[in-house]
Amino acid sequence: MMNGFEKHGIEHLSASTINNIINNPARVIAEKLFGVDFPMPAAVDRGNAVETAVENVLLGKKKFTQAVDDAVEKFDRATGKKLNDTTVEKERGQIGTMTEIALDALRPYGRLLPPPPVSADNPRGQHAIKLFLKSTTGLWRLPVIGYLDFVFEAPLGRENPVVVDLKTTNRLPGVAMPLDHQRQRAVYLKGKNNHDVEFAYVSAKGAKILADGDASEHLVTMKNAALRFEKFLALGDAKTLAAVVPVDPLHRDFASLEGREALKNYFHF
Repeated sequence: MMNGFEKHGIEHLSASTINNIINNPARVIAEKLFGVDFPMPAAVDRGNAVETAVENVLLGKKKFTQAVDDAVEKFDRATGKKLNDTTVEKERGQIGTMTEIALDALRPYGRLLPPPPVSADNPRGQHAIKLFLKSTTGLWRLPVIGYLDFVFEAPLGRENPVVVDLKTTNRLPGVAMPLDHQRQRAVYLKGKNNHDVEFAYVSAKGAKILADGDASEHLVTMKNAALRFEKFLALGDAKTLAAVVPVDPLHRDFASLEGREALKNYFHF
C-alpha cells in the first residue's frame, strides 16, 4: 500500500520541513503538493552571502576584503528580482560587518574541514547528513536530509569535532535557542553522532554561541509530527487536503505575493 509521502511524490524531508509541519502545515501543503515556491527574504540571502565569505576566509581561499566583495556580489545576484523587499539595502550593508564578527567567533574552533566536492550524491557540495524516518509498521522509510554550514576538527581541549550552524540575525537570541533551531540541532546531532553541534548567532553588533535543548525529546516530537503528517497525506488528493488543513492566513509565510496567491488559489481565503 502506498504511504502518504509516496502518494504525493515527497521523496525526502528536512529539519525545516518538519518544523513547518509543526508550525504551519498549510505551507507544506502549498509547497509539496501544489509546487508553490515561497520566496526567501533578503535576510536569508544575507546569511548565505556571509556564510560563503566566512568559509572562503577560513579555508584560505580569499582575503577578507575580496571575500566580502564577492559575497556582496552573490547577495546582489540573489536579490536582483526582489523589488518589493524594502530590507535589501539594509541587509546588504551588514554583510561586511557580520562577516568580520562571524570570523572572530569561529576562528577559535581551529581548522575548518573543506566541504566535499559537488557530485551526483552531493549536488550541493556541502557536508551533509542523512537519517531515515521509518513507519511504525516498518513498511516504508523516508530520508531526512540536512546540509551543514561548517565542520571543524576537534578543537584544542575538546574530544569531538564540532558542527557549527551560522545564523545571521538582526537580534541575538536570549539565553536559549528558538525551538525550531533546537529541533534542527537535534537532527544534526543524530546525523553526526560523534560530533558536537553548536549554533553561532551573529548580528551586526556581536555574536553568541548556543547549544541547548533536549535533543532526544525534540527528535521524538519531530518523528511523531512527520508520522502523523504522513497519515494525513494518505487521506486524499491535494485539493481535499487543502480544504481541511488548518490555515493561519496571517502567518508571515503568506505575506509574500506567492503566499497570498496560494491562500486565494488553494485555500480559498
